[in-house]
Amino acid sequence: MVSGNDEGTWNAMAGYRRLTENGNDDLRAVWVQGLLHPTEKVISSSTEGSWTPFPGYKLIDDNSLAVTWDTEGRGYNDLHIFSSSSPDDYIAYPGYEFVDDGNNLQTQWKMGLQNYLHPEQVSGVNEGEWLTDPNYTPPDNRASGFWQSFFSLVGAAVNNKIEEKVGENPLSGAVDDGLKRSFFNGVGKMITNDNDDPYNGVKPSKKHINW
Repeated sequence: MVSGNDEGTWNAMAGYRRLTENGNDDLRAVWVQGLLHPTEKVISSSTEGSWTPFPGYKLIDDNSLAVTWDTEGRGYNDLHIFSSSSPDDYIAYPGYEFVDDGNNLQTQWKMGLQNYLHPEQVSGVNEGEWLTDPNYTPPDNRASGFWQSFFSLVGAAVNNKIEEKVGENPLSGAVDDGLKRSFFNGVGKMITNDNDDPYNGVKPSKKHINW
């Protein structure tokens, strides 16, 4: 126990929690895993007296509780989060979102979230369940749509040149109609794909922790 701010009061030491709240009548305390240190960015581990860095941080050495942000980032399966390269910034796993705007890392599974790593998937009712989105358009279709439209325009220009020399005929008219359909189909691929781009359209749940 450590002395409190008020004379005669006692508080549990870092990593410990009092068994009861009976003032000074019962000063027993027990080590509890997962408690944040009051002054350092570390959390009590399962072993009494030992500490682990707060998610996203790493110990500077083995002789102190000093930590530094791990810029390489890593995943935390128990919390369903990734730490990012920016200090105190976190990203929820696909299918999860942060519970609230509070200064915590609590997440929850939510149905209907698009997977930002595999955007053809949508989270299902049960945790960990993924369903295929029938309306998904692959990102590569934007490029293929552009070239489809481009070559359709080139083909139409060539067909017009032929018509100027030999005159209009049923065959050239059918070619022209087909190229028009191909052009608009390519434009449609580019437009409908905007919201399916995993790098621009699908945004993961993010949070910044303030110390």
